[in-house]
Order: sequence, then structure tokens, then C-alpha cells
Amino acid sequence: MRDISKVIDAMLEHVPASEVSLVAKLKSLRNKSLYTAPEAMSIVWLGAMNVLQTQVGEPKEPWQHKVHDIFVGKEGPA
Repeated sequence: MRDISKVIDAMLEHVPASEVSLVAKLKSLRNKSLYTAPEAMSIVWLGAMNVLQTQVGEPKEPWQHKVHDIFVGKEGPA
């Protein structure tokens, strides 16, 4: 199973600092994942999906495509 905290860290490397809300929400989810039981980790994955859908939507900029690829597992940590 992929480690959501590592996935979020990898995504954050590509999110511009100007995306303050997105960065804050992803960091909050990363912190939540550190204290979530393994059997409940799907809640954090769903949270990350919802954040990306509401904050990014359909990727248009290169950094958005990179973040999307990392989230879906095309790139980034296994």
C-alpha cells in the first residue's frame, strides 16, 4: 500500500507557494495521516482526492499535471 504522507510530501514539492489554501489543506491531511489507524487510511486518501478536486480541478498548468500524476501513482513514491 502507498504511504499517503509520502505521496503528499511529493505533491507539495510541486505546488507553488502561492497556492496557500491547497498547501495548508494538504499539510493538514499529511499530519492527520500520521495518527490515523491503517484500516482507516482510506479516509485520508478520500480527503486528498476531495482537496485536489476542489482546489485544482482539471489540471491545466504543468505543476497541476505533476501533482495529479503523483496522486494517481504515475510518478512519485510507491
